[in-house]
Amino acid sequence: ETVARDVALMIELNLLAQPRPPFRPGAPVETVETAEAAAGDLRRQMGLVSGPVWDLQRVVEQAGLYAFSIELETDSLDGSYVALDIGGAAVVNGGTPTGRRRFTLAHELGHHILADKFSDEWILGVGGGERERLINAFAVHFLMPRDAVTSRWKALVGDRDPRPAAVVLGAEFGVSWTAACAQLRNLGLIDEVKRDQIEHDRPRKADYVEGGILLRDDLVPPAVPPMFAAAVVKAYRRHKLSAARAVEILRGTVSVDELPPEDAVPIDSMRSELDLG
Repeated sequence: ETVARDVALMIELNLLAQPRPPFRPGAPVETVETAEAAAGDLRRQMGLVSGPVWDLQRVVEQAGLYAFSIELETDSLDGSYVALDIGGAAVVNGGTPTGRRRFTLAHELGHHILADKFSDEWILGVGGGERERLINAFAVHFLMPRDAVTSRWKALVGDRDPRPAAVVLGAEFGVSWTAACAQLRNLGLIDEVKRDQIEHDRPRKADYVEGGILLRDDLVPPAVPPMFAAAVVKAYRRHKLSAARAVEILRGTVSVDELPPEDAVPIDSMRSELDLG
């Protein structure tokens, strides 16, 4: 609710461009297949490449979703979403691992795209019913689209040696080991028995070192939406926010000493405050 109010304030001050109307699926998302189609349609509308998507915070801003990564005091809450009159706001628990943070944000993007008003995610994948299952399907297909994963799987000769291929795919697409194994099963690239085998043989640091695999971070807390952050700095420069308030809204990503100089106050603005006789 707090970050939603902050986003709404920047829009009211005309410093944050009003996002374009969010994408709506062409057909109701009532099955896993239609959830996958909605994820693919959104990627195409955004002009995303077919492979992995990084800098996810910046990507979801294109859909009018302003996402904050904040290290919460609990490890039981993965994230939360609330719809605004224009756009939406999400909080991701920055205390969770990178893959989980990214999946949580993709999940909240699903709530945003499907026009849900509000959601709290108390550990993704635990309960939640059919609606949450479909949004999870949207999230995993948004992060790991079928064609891109299948193509990379073949290049890695995954059919012959699935575990090393799965390790590479999890790192390249920025998802957790559990999500990577589940998606390989969803796409029919491995069977249930093989999934159970490799999921329990979790990657070790040496696997990444030996394979020369780069591990990347995303949504490292504290992180605020880029366009929102720019709007806050503009508000401060234009005397619409105090330094203390700007730093508060920026969630500690900038200190008072790091703020730029304020703009000079035009004489016309001063006349409106002072009686010059």
